[in-house]
Amino acid sequence: FVAVGYSLELVPLAVKVAAVNRIVQQSEKMKKIEVKRQHLYQIVGICVLAICIYLATWTAIDCPILQEKMILLTKTDDDNNGNLNIVEVKSFCASSSRAWQIAKS
Repeated sequence: FVAVGYSLELVPLAVKVAAVNRIVQQSEKMKKIEVKRQHLYQIVGICVLAICIYLATWTAIDCPILQEKMILLTKTDDDNNGNLNIVEVKSFCASSSRAWQIAKS
């Protein structure tokens, strides 16, 4: 859901910047331009729909799998049994393939 949230935040911003850029370019040529609000909404809707389709396809093809990461916090010597290790276990869901993560390097 994070990707959809960022899309709802950044895509409208990019669409507005493109519209302002188009207005400035046309004003330099002394031409009248009409920017329809409905057209801007359509562009945002198409982009968000494409992202939702991408995420749904990713989830359907490569379901997230529960994974655990163990982190050694302290390693001490115990008087009776030898070594005493304190390990923190973090559980998270992740995809088994890195091919879906386009922007992550």
